[in-house]
Amino acid sequence: MIIDNKCCCHFSIQPEKKGGMLREQLDAIAPALREMRLRKDERVKQVRSVKAEIQKISAEIAGRSTYEDSSTNITIDDNDLSIKKLEEYQNELHRLHDEKNERLQKVDIYICAIRDISATLETEASMIITKIHPSLNDLYGISKNISDDILKKLNATVVSMEEEKKRRLQMVRLN
Repeated sequence: MIIDNKCCCHFSIQPEKKGGMLREQLDAIAPALREMRLRKDERVKQVRSVKAEIQKISAEIAGRSTYEDSSTNITIDDNDLSIKKLEEYQNELHRLHDEKNERLQKVDIYICAIRDISATLETEASMIITKIHPSLNDLYGISKNISDDILKKLNATVVSMEEEKKRRLQMVRLN
């Protein structure tokens, strides 16, 4: 077995010109091969970790409250473990983090509005919030549901409460 000169140049290994013994040639490339395997294993771990986080945040955004840690079920394409691919996954993760934060801010704004209007209407904000979805009540200590459906329900609740507030103000003015 003769070692390919391109491979040896890449890893700063010089094959013996006289043919040498196969064992000596193998011993010469073994450290580089071990290093490559370690780097590959580390890259696989990085990609798996990023893809697992992508799945987790995607589940939160979709409104799936129970996320099963499926990092062991994540398929990794061993043929594409490039830095470029890892950066693509990291960019997707960053985009999802931004979307999650934006949705959490919207939920907090709606909850604040519900509390403010509830104080005016003398209603129990906590019950209204829990009725929309239990995860929105901080007392339960679970991640807030930030799905499109929840955002629509929050918006509809705020609109409805604002209308009730206006109706009551008009009644007071008429009396």
